[in-house]
Amino acid sequence: MEELFIGQMKKSDLLDVCAIEREVFPDPWSLNMFEEEINLPEMYSLITFSYQGHLVAYGGLLNIREEGHITNLAVDPLFHGQGIGKSLVYVLIKMAQAKGIKNISLEVRTTNEIAQSLYNKFGFRTVARRKNYYGYEEDALVMSVDNIANKQYQQLISEIYRTLNFSLQTEDNLFDLAS
Repeated sequence: MEELFIGQMKKSDLLDVCAIEREVFPDPWSLNMFEEEINLPEMYSLITFSYQGHLVAYGGLLNIREEGHITNLAVDPLFHGQGIGKSLVYVLIKMAQAKGIKNISLEVRTTNEIAQSLYNKFGFRTVARRKNYYGYEEDALVMSVDNIANKQYQQLISEIYRTLNFSLQTEDNLFDLAS
């Protein structure tokens, strides 16, 4: 099984992060937006995934007491369809659990059916629609999953862990990845 290396996002990662961001999103975040989140580690948890020494994905989680919000996540298009996105969502959820977060939300484009399907596998359900969230042309679906600490959800996460395509390695034991 091949390895994905998980690290905390650093300023030195931002050029690679922004390159992926521009490839994936029509309205990409700026370098300054990522820097602002890096500078607030008590509120934001930002991670990167590296494969064979290359940064291939990243994600962010906003921590607000027992509530979490996935702010951004992306996989380099050259690595789409390999299960890296699934591994990324798994890791973000494990991070949330380690921080005592009970509920997680996110926004996703209404046209991004692949991402919606992935989030559904993790128990996310559509709870609202934000009109023109992505400018005047596209709405967002607000998706959330509740009670991520309960036994039923732990079983779901354990099942997902067994289906991951990669061995996940972290720097300095950021948190426990095993289910």
